[in-house]
Amino acid sequence: MRCSRRGPSDSVHSRYPLRVITVILCTALSTAVFLKIWGLSTRVYRNVIKELRGDSMVCILPVGSFEQHGPHLPPTVDAEIAQHVANALGERIGAVVLPPLFYTCSDEHKGFPQTISVSCRHFIPYLEDVVRSAAEKCGVVIVVVGHGGVWEAVNMVTQQINYAMGPVALAVNIWAYAAPRDHAGTDETSIYLAAGGRLIGEMPEVCEGDVSLFGKMPVHAFSSTGIVGCLKPSEVSPERGRAILDKALEKIMKKVEEFLALTAHISSAPRRAF
Repeated sequence: MRCSRRGPSDSVHSRYPLRVITVILCTALSTAVFLKIWGLSTRVYRNVIKELRGDSMVCILPVGSFEQHGPHLPPTVDAEIAQHVANALGERIGAVVLPPLFYTCSDEHKGFPQTISVSCRHFIPYLEDVVRSAAEKCGVVIVVVGHGGVWEAVNMVTQQINYAMGPVALAVNIWAYAAPRDHAGTDETSIYLAAGGRLIGEMPEVCEGDVSLFGKMPVHAFSSTGIVGCLKPSEVSPERGRAILDKALEKIMKKVEEFLALTAHISSAPRRAF
């Protein structure tokens, strides 16, 4: 269906109802496509609403990006991996998993058309508001970071919130535990497949740049494909990715359990008068 305007010869009264109907239908269609693609069905949202009771509980907020991941992966890889890890954590600790944040700081990838980036000076206060509000509603928020480019920002935000509200927010960086040797290469592609993702194009066999160059220059300066490190299609597999994710999840789980034990101890301790 094309979402287009009527011609200039139509009267305002004759085209207004049709324009309203067209806008409604186009909005509904766009929303339906989005929900189908990301699996965020209305049933899932209803469950989140029911579970947000406003009392002591744990919520998990996945944070990803909308950035290029080579010619073979979609730009939502980081968010999808973060959602996968968040779901696994949620099942283990009985937490509510919130919808992910897609649009974050990805300035290092701005040289590629598949990237939509938010400047960090705007992202940081926005993230702070989201995490603070979630902490007020949930009690405790675990921020699962699937995009390494925002790790320092997320970690800083959770620290500042904890200084103001007590231990209510924990940031965990998937890549600090998964330790891939690439961006959109053999490791990350395998991890994405293990998380239930699908390829959107052919995998080239290529070695370009090195992950140590991140933060020193834009990615397009040392990679023409957007792949950083090596991508060897013959070595890519969901099994490889699952092995990496399983080890990372165990380490993340340990950190989360330690934090939850701390919050439980603090909340049960008698308050000291000053």
